[in-house]
Amino acid sequence: MELTQERLKQLVEYNPTTGLMKWRVNRKKATVGRVFPPNWEGYPQGTIDGKLYRVHRLAFLYVTGRYPAGNVEVDHIDGNRANNKWDNLRLCNSTQNKRNRKRPVASKNPARNVTAIIGTDGTVLGYAVRIRGNSPRMDKVWGGYHKTLSGAIARAAELRNELHGEYAKHV
Repeated sequence: MELTQERLKQLVEYNPTTGLMKWRVNRKKATVGRVFPPNWEGYPQGTIDGKLYRVHRLAFLYVTGRYPAGNVEVDHIDGNRANNKWDNLRLCNSTQNKRNRKRPVASKNPARNVTAIIGTDGTVLGYAVRIRGNSPRMDKVWGGYHKTLSGAIARAAELRNELHGEYAKHV
């Protein structure tokens, strides 16, 4: 049986302002008023009628009456997986969603889409800017070679805005 907006609203309460989803009824592992807990990745989720759902996807069903299906993903605009406020969620495709990912903490690059060019003696000779285009398989777009880190960062931001629009992530 497919989950409907009506069934969802019988079982849970979603507050678009806070982004919290709480149970309206007592269930096996949940009591009335209990908030959906985050999984190991940080996404709040819960099991409804034997199927596991993430809150950001349920929020769309709750508010619009349509569950994001197929290749449609739900993006957290601010990158915070636990922030399910309605104004922080937007529908997107996989490529757009990847554009909005946070930069890995362990990244050795000095900035997003900027690579330091290191000489044989270990000194930094300059910085290269490369950004993946609008398709998952598209080759990287060359942003040029820059003598200064600030110049490379500025060019990378400019290219991200041009290529990725509202999904560009600069941090």
